[in-house]
Amino acid sequence: AIYVTTVMEHIAEYLLTAVAMTAEHEDTDYVRVKEVFLALIDDIQLGDVFHRMDLKDKMEVRCWLW
Repeated sequence: AIYVTTVMEHIAEYLLTAVAMTAEHEDTDYVRVKEVFLALIDDIQLGDVFHRMDLKDKMEVRCWLW
């Protein structure tokens, strides 16, 4: 159980860092679906996997509605 927790913590830290860098690049004070979407799309390691997920299509619709 400790190993799974460590892996999940590492993944969460990686994603949060990527989202924070995207938000800083977009010069925004708040993180929205758009920043999370852009971070996942632009990421070298996660981008290919994210492109094949149904979540990508759902997030894409949500982030461009605003």
